[in-house]
Amino acid sequence: MNKKLSNYLNLLQLSYDDAVGFLLKKYGPVKNNYFKEKSYKRLLAGEIKYPAKNKISRTQDGLYCHHIEENKYLNINDPEFCKQNHVPFEAQKAEKLVYCDLIEHYILHVLITIETNAKFGWPGVRTYFIDNIVRWYVVKKHLPTYGWQLSCYKKAYLSKTETKCLFNETKKFLPNKLAHGLDIECESSMYSYEHEDELQREYEDQMIRFSFYQIRPYLIERGDICYPSKLCTYLEYLKNMQICSSRTEQVAQSIIGEWLISEIKRIIEIKDRKKNPEKYVLLDKLAELRDIDNRKRWERKQLVNKQKEYSEFHSKYPNLQYLDIDPDVNRTKIISILYKNWYSNSFPSRRAYKDSVVELYRDDLLRELNEKINPVEW
Repeated sequence: MNKKLSNYLNLLQLSYDDAVGFLLKKYGPVKNNYFKEKSYKRLLAGEIKYPAKNKISRTQDGLYCHHIEENKYLNINDPEFCKQNHVPFEAQKAEKLVYCDLIEHYILHVLITIETNAKFGWPGVRTYFIDNIVRWYVVKKHLPTYGWQLSCYKKAYLSKTETKCLFNETKKFLPNKLAHGLDIECESSMYSYEHEDELQREYEDQMIRFSFYQIRPYLIERGDICYPSKLCTYLEYLKNMQICSSRTEQVAQSIIGEWLISEIKRIIEIKDRKKNPEKYVLLDKLAELRDIDNRKRWERKQLVNKQKEYSEFHSKYPNLQYLDIDPDVNRTKIISILYKNWYSNSFPSRRAYKDSVVELYRDDLLRELNEKINPVEW
């Protein structure tokens, strides 16, 4: 283990206050307030939307500025959140700020998460830090090549192995539910970057196909079956919808081609029906019987899948079979059951309990519900 990673892991073992103190000594104090005081007060009074900032940035040194009181307020650097949550100006003062690199910033939010039981800190870990760290140091995609981001990237650089070690060590300090959440977020972020091109192609194809169904009535109204004119109309529509990529015309040609072939077959069939009605009496009957058979096959398959889904669900959460709970039960129902049976005396309202578990995954809630149930009592 290199010294840099060792220093990060040592920081992870400190309390939040001690970690802040260590970073203040390491990088020195911030010399000015985050926002200008008069401008910030105008924000709180509703006179402006964006208060003026002081020049405190050290991103050229690879350092971010962290608000120390992010263990009391969410998104304390966002003017809109500050206004909504009435964040006092004291939280924006120089003595309430500290410099840190990307990994140290992540660790500060992890420590806040631990000490506030995920009331604060965890949203930043989930939505910002994991994604950035995975992108830069694990999958190495969209790496900065100049400017302040390059400085920040170099300052906190870790190898792929070291980064995974950091995440594994982080899990040791988190409750099981959040450790599981960290795993999910890391895997999701890695998958999205490793399959970025594939996911982007799928999205483009979906948008192109979706837009076709919107323009199809217009193409039918035109009455002709002229491939070039319909394709040009469709491509023009996609351009106006700002759906453009190197593959747009190729996908559009395929969609228009498939549709025109089906339209030609439909027209031929209509004419043939008029000439040979007896032929289609038998063909329609056979088609009806095939539809009935396919529907029965589909229903049997759905039943088997449903039974398998229930079996896997009750194998994972055996005690939930004593409740009327389906595998697709939503968070709202799970929260209602937990509150009604175990937490109604601990929280003033169901809403208060719901707010306390807002960062937990559905699987975490199901696992807790399964552990709470005593089969003898139910």
